[in-house]
Amino acid sequence: MKPVLCWAGIGALAWAGCASAQVAVQGAHREISGVVVSAKTGEPLAGAQVVIIRTRDRKVVAQASSDGEGSFVFANMEDGKFDLSASREGYIRASYQQHEGGISTAIVTGEGMISTGLRFELEPQARIYGRVEEDSGDPVPRAHVSLFRADRNGGTGRMVQARAASVDAVGNFEFAGLEEGEYYACATGSPWYAQPSRFMRSAPQQSGSYQSRALLDVAYATTCYPEATNPKEAEPIRVGAGERLSLNITMHPEPAMHLIVPLPASDGQHGFAPPQLTREIFGVAELVPTESSFTNFTVGSQNGETSRPTATEITGFTAGQLDVQLPGQDGEAMRHMSVDAESTSLNLETSGATPMAEFTGQVKMADGGGLPPGAFLSLIAVQGNESQATSILADGSFKIQSLKAGRYEVGLAASGHFMAIDQLSAKGAQVGGETLTVGTEPVTLTAIIRDANTTVSGLATRKGVPTSGIFVLLVPSNIRTMRARLQPNQSDSDGSFNFQNVAPGAYTIVAIEEGWKLNWARPEVLEPYLSHGEKVSVDLKAQEVNLSHHVEAQPMQ
Repeated sequence: MKPVLCWAGIGALAWAGCASAQVAVQGAHREISGVVVSAKTGEPLAGAQVVIIRTRDRKVVAQASSDGEGSFVFANMEDGKFDLSASREGYIRASYQQHEGGISTAIVTGEGMISTGLRFELEPQARIYGRVEEDSGDPVPRAHVSLFRADRNGGTGRMVQARAASVDAVGNFEFAGLEEGEYYACATGSPWYAQPSRFMRSAPQQSGSYQSRALLDVAYATTCYPEATNPKEAEPIRVGAGERLSLNITMHPEPAMHLIVPLPASDGQHGFAPPQLTREIFGVAELVPTESSFTNFTVGSQNGETSRPTATEITGFTAGQLDVQLPGQDGEAMRHMSVDAESTSLNLETSGATPMAEFTGQVKMADGGGLPPGAFLSLIAVQGNESQATSILADGSFKIQSLKAGRYEVGLAASGHFMAIDQLSAKGAQVGGETLTVGTEPVTLTAIIRDANTTVSGLATRKGVPTSGIFVLLVPSNIRTMRARLQPNQSDSDGSFNFQNVAPGAYTIVAIEEGWKLNWARPEVLEPYLSHGEKVSVDLKAQEVNLSHHVEAQPMQ
């Protein structure tokens, strides 16, 4: 059995194996009860579905609907710890006292524990709807709208794409089920009437310009609400709980750019893949809608060989900074380059393109056993939003065809398993802790891993008194190279907390009042709190680690 916390007077703590308290008493007539209310108005919510899940095995043990006054009662509960969640049409499904990152407060039942009179607040869903239209007032029927916001789950504060949707035939879109907060909306699309003028297919033009240019050779720039083609000039969209906010995004036709990209020589056995264009919107790479066709065909030889294109022409986009990804031909690695498209036509010189690294490797279990099913490897950029993931085969091998240069956090996981990295080594890249710095050379990675099964338990206090709802964070000794080991948590109704699936190593546990509001995954944000945290060491074979001292909550700085 797990040791339990025993009290020896107010503010005094000791971990002990109190036999009488260890035994979970079935049918002990404990009760979990309360009322579900709107977080916005405080109005009781009838018909909310309330579910209780036992934390130790994630089993649903009870469920019910709130009555006409929003009340719910679960009688005859055993002693233990339970997750309490609620849902109702028109409201955000949530666990009890849930905050950013999905952390919440579990309810503990037992002698002297408070599990009745709970006030369960549900936040009404917000909606953002509107129309994408041209400045003429006509709709843009083929537009795609992305909704961006600051990351609420990863603790980094970086911008992420929260939602994406295509508009309907008359340009309308709607995002339902949103949490309140600040968003940005950006649209991409193409004029339905656009008629690109093309280079002659037979030979390059003397000046690289068109003999004539159609008036309808136009495109739309990526446009953020209300009509900003530079994301830095976009207006934030603030929507409150339960609000239904209407807005229009106005797009302007501009002269379409034309990019001529030479094709590498081919062995004649493979097809030709056109390059892909992306632009960064709030740091997120978004695909630019384009049209492409092959051009500058060679003349067939006397041996009867068919002609082949020597270049591809890309159009349908507007001026500005672009990242061009050049597909590898005949098994070669992809390359990419940054292009500032200013003139309406540009012959791209690709000799300076940066090769993307081929990334392969092998994953082995430290105990020599087989890998668990569903194993996969992920690479997340330390800066920016670049990420890659790939499945690991049964023999432990994996491959990512093309990876941009940069510094990445390495993560390994499997279905139902959390994997800890014992050792990383690489050819063609630099390893630092659990991060990898990749250049343009092919990379071969070897990873030794093991199951991370340790549970770290403790007690969060405010002025020495166990307190629920305190943000608690498990911080690895070197957060800059092991950020993937960060774990956010929240103290339960008795003040206790449990970190699951902790890898062996040295850590500091900090408790911070309303710490979920911080960008807690950033080292510079955490450093002021670490000196007042509690140190803990997790041994290789440890199944459970219980802190001998409580963790006092620090005020948010």
